[in-house]
Amino acid sequence: LRVDEATSLQGAGGCLHARSVTAEGFIALASCVTRGVNGDGGGLWGQTLVVSGTLQIKDAVSTRSSGGGIHIHTFVTTPSSRVLLNNTGAGAHGGALHSSGDVE
Repeated sequence: LRVDEATSLQGAGGCLHARSVTAEGFIALASCVTRGVNGDGGGLWGQTLVVSGTLQIKDAVSTRSSGGGIHIHTFVTTPSSRVLLNNTGAGAHGGALHSSGDVE
């Protein structure tokens, strides 16, 4: 999955908004923005994120909320996974990553 240049004006997840995300292969999200006060997760918002492949988020911003690259509740990685966050920022908590639950 590849997404280039996406914006969410009021909601969460500038490039991807999903309850559950499993990254088994390669997911690349670039130039993602959320602008509203409820705009958590500039690049990705979800309840559960499981990464066993590669997740790359580049140039992602949550201008008024948390989790510039990723806003997630439960975040799970495997030993072979790669999570690459480049040039991310948030107006509140977690410029790159904000987790409101478990990080494994």
